[in-house]
Formats: sequence, structure tokens, C-alpha cells
Amino acid sequence: MSDSKRVLKFPIEDSEQLIEVVEGLPEINIDMDVDSTPSSIEIVLYGSEDKIKTAVNKVNKLMEKSKTS
Repeated sequence: MSDSKRVLKFPIEDSEQLIEVVEGLPEINIDMDVDSTPSSIEIVLYGSEDKIKTAVNKVNKLMEKSKTS
């Protein structure tokens, strides 16, 4: 199976949310690049389609959790 790439972009409410998200990303077992600005974060995931689908779900849950904290 060939490797794929998926780019996720999310708005960031404040620096506390950004810190919480960045601290939670290492728990997601996939190759990724992360870039952020004060108002957004971009996460690029690399791997098989199955690993990317699983990682996308985990990133989405992490983003939701960080909004309600």
C-alpha cells in the first residue's frame, strides 16, 4: 500500500488551546508535520490510508477536547 498525505487545518482560540493540542499530538502514532500561527494550526499526516483515517479521528477528538477545556 502506498503512502498518502492529508492536510488538516484548524482555527485556534488562544495559546492555551494551542499548547494543549501540541502536547496531545505525540500520542497519535503517525508521521506528521505541524505548523502554527497565533490563530491556526496545520497538521500534515503521512502514512497508509488506514493509519491516516485513524489519525484524523484522533486529531478531531483532540481538537474538540481542547475547545471545551
